[in-house]
Amino acid sequence: MVVGMVVQTFVLTGMCLLVYIVGLIWNLDGGGHWDPAQVDASAMTDDEKNTAISRARTMTILYIVFAELLRSYSARALRVSVFGCVGSGEHRGLGLFTNRYLQYAVSSAVLCTIAISLIPGVCDVFSMVPIDGREWGLVIGLAPVPFAADEFCKAIYRATGFGARPKIAVNGSTVAVTTTATATTTTTAPATFTPVTVIAPSAAIGATTSPVPSHAIDITQPPPQQPVGWLSGTPAPHS
Repeated sequence: MVVGMVVQTFVLTGMCLLVYIVGLIWNLDGGGHWDPAQVDASAMTDDEKNTAISRARTMTILYIVFAELLRSYSARALRVSVFGCVGSGEHRGLGLFTNRYLQYAVSSAVLCTIAISLIPGVCDVFSMVPIDGREWGLVIGLAPVPFAADEFCKAIYRATGFGARPKIAVNGSTVAVTTTATATTTTTAPATFTPVTVIAPSAAIGATTSPVPSHAIDITQPPPQQPVGWLSGTPAPHS
């Protein structure tokens, strides 16, 4: 988990900086130059500079939202991939549409985000501005990168066995613990006895019942080896 968090931190941070820088270059001087050396921001007014910054900021916010929404499909498991053949274990594949509640959440978040960025007045509250098709294409095109990075890390985990947890198989009272690096260790679970409260029957109808004295029978102990004495009326010895 820690390794995945570190990887996602660098990937998402790097992609956000890339989207912001590209969006800023595209909107400075109105030329859309790829080479920052060709951009002459000194000839721009303050309003034009603020517009360029607002568009670049809007692209970055939209990228964070869409990238994290896509990554939520992969974040459902630390080692199991979203893709893969149907089977068992780490290679069974989660499936993209197996969690319907995730579909509801992602769809609602996408619609709300688009509405916030397009509706006049609402976008001003979040310091966002409408962006053009080229900028939308950059945001949507790079959104799957964190998702792909997460799936790539999972593939390495499965191939190397990094971070694998012991597999525990319970068969009756026998517990088998298997890991990839050590042999199987088998232990037998001890037998347990549940204490039970026993109330002696009344001596006659209407008589007050009373509990069996604590020295008469200890039901928290295992039953005696020879229960025949109970049937014959002779108290059986206790261990």
